[in-house]
Amino acid sequence: MKAQSTKTSISILRIIAVIAIAFGVLFALSSCGQSGNAQNSASEASTESQSSESADSDNGKLKQSLLNTAKGTSEKAEEKAAETTDAADKAKEEADRKAEEEKKQQEEAKARTAEELEKAELTQKTEQLEYSNKKAKPLSLVECSDPKVEVTSEGKADLAEVGSQKVTYMLSLGGQSLKREMSFKVLDTKSPQIDFVDKAPKIDAGTDYSPTQNINFVKDPVDGELELVESAPEAKGSKAGEEVFYDKGWYTVEGSVDTSVAGVYSIDVNAADIHGNTAHRTFDVTVVAPEQEATQAADVHSYVLNTNSRKFHHPGCRAVKQMKDANRQDVEMSRDEVIAMGYEPCGICTP
Repeated sequence: MKAQSTKTSISILRIIAVIAIAFGVLFALSSCGQSGNAQNSASEASTESQSSESADSDNGKLKQSLLNTAKGTSEKAEEKAAETTDAADKAKEEADRKAEEEKKQQEEAKARTAEELEKAELTQKTEQLEYSNKKAKPLSLVECSDPKVEVTSEGKADLAEVGSQKVTYMLSLGGQSLKREMSFKVLDTKSPQIDFVDKAPKIDAGTDYSPTQNINFVKDPVDGELELVESAPEAKGSKAGEEVFYDKGWYTVEGSVDTSVAGVYSIDVNAADIHGNTAHRTFDVTVVAPEQEATQAADVHSYVLNTNSRKFHHPGCRAVKQMKDANRQDVEMSRDEVIAMGYEPCGICTP
């Protein structure tokens, strides 16, 4: 636009200059004519032919001089206009070159940024999340290989629902951005907890007693207190921890205690949360006849029971050191009571 305006101004100036020169020539010719007439009137003695020739000669020379001057002025104006036009064209070319160079640099910078974004790796710190009633912070689950890249998230992982959870992450750098989607699997891997009041309760014969009296609590870390049911409900799922098995968590108590008959009674407690994670624990109830209490008290010893092999040992037996904690049960009972519970004496320490 600037170059076009300059060219238009130069053209107008050239037209004005030519018009001015033309008016100057006409005025000069007119003045010469008037001067010739005055000279003819004053010199009546000169002949008409001599005056005419002299005037024509002078007029011709003056006319030629004016034309030469006008031509020179026009040529100089054209040269100046050409120089101005060339300068304007060069300025425009330089401006265009700089603009093109700047555009190229911007495109190259944009391309480099895009390449950096593509190379940035967003990795998951874990692919498995634990089922919970808490909220997961999406940015704490991933890390980016490029510290210059800003990472934000869209949505959150719902830990209260087992299964696949997808979170969309936005990677941003230099005004550019791209999306990455990450998948996480929410699993319920924690089994219910069963706690007893007494590991091996003893009661007197004839005492009113229910095995549930020895249950302190049965609860799940997320589902909370579980409900006592008469029998286990039918499972809906096939993959424990990955889908819903039951409408709600539950537990059962199997076994009974006949308080009219002295002996040892085994009670089984089974529990399951809504996602099919199970737990099992056993405790033994000893019913003691009143007349046997004094004799049995004198005969009480410390034994270690192996609930898996169904053998009992002295606490110092080497087999006890190899026993798994889950299978170990420490009791203060008589030998006969332990045998009555269905345990056999160890062949090493022969308790």
